[in-house]
Amino acid sequence: MKLFFGPHLRYLKKLVPDRGSSSQYFRLFIGKIFKGIDIGEVIYLDCDTLIQSNGIDDLKKFNFKGQLLGACLDPWSKEYRLLLHLEGTTKMLNSGVLVINVIEWKKRKIDTFFEKIIDDRTHFIQGDQGLLDEVINGNFIVLDPKFNAISSYFEMSYRELMIFRKPEYFYGFEDVQKAKRNPIIVHFTSSFINKRPWESFDSTLYGSLWKREYFELFNKKIKIYEQHYSIFQKTFDLLPRRLSISLLGFIQCTLRPIKLYLCEKRKKA
Repeated sequence: MKLFFGPHLRYLKKLVPDRGSSSQYFRLFIGKIFKGIDIGEVIYLDCDTLIQSNGIDDLKKFNFKGQLLGACLDPWSKEYRLLLHLEGTTKMLNSGVLVINVIEWKKRKIDTFFEKIIDDRTHFIQGDQGLLDEVINGNFIVLDPKFNAISSYFEMSYRELMIFRKPEYFYGFEDVQKAKRNPIIVHFTSSFINKRPWESFDSTLYGSLWKREYFELFNKKIKIYEQHYSIFQKTFDLLPRRLSISLLGFIQCTLRPIKLYLCEKRKKA
């Protein structure tokens, strides 16, 4: 199979990621990447994921019901919805695990929507995920959270997660508990509590398993990247847990969106 990486590469010059590689933006151009290739759907996984069981097979021959993709919910607060020009309770996705309807994507020429936004702007909030949320606008099939069990599920109680992220639209308690007990795909997302398996200060629940899988695959140990002990980690360690989560939640859900808004406004000026 020959994939097409052509004109859309010019857009990557404007798409500077806040972390990781600019290749994260490739998923926005699925239509062009699979141009001329007869393929119905693609299961996209971020590189910081770990497949835990054969349950991923359930995503094959996915029933899209006319939608562009299937994804898990991300617990974003209403302030982030305002930044992305979304209504207050619009569903927001996590782009780490996507089941993409390639046929419908090509038919609706979704790539062109991203191209127009990129042409018109110089600043992009929340990387590829922010662009996906803005264009998809909540019109996606919600996957069971077991297909994208983010690190916060294992690091916090459900109540703590609600306090920290203050989501407007999210899974219920039982859904998240089941995903914690039997995750199909674990997604190593960063937080003030922990780091990813290839970073220093990591003690994630599935981190050692990820390292073992890496060793078996490449026959060498993963290089550990030294990370500084952030002010948020220090705050979490110094203050009582409940107080620190509330304080850091205020920074995450209120102060950070204000900072992003001012940054966007300054760059437009």
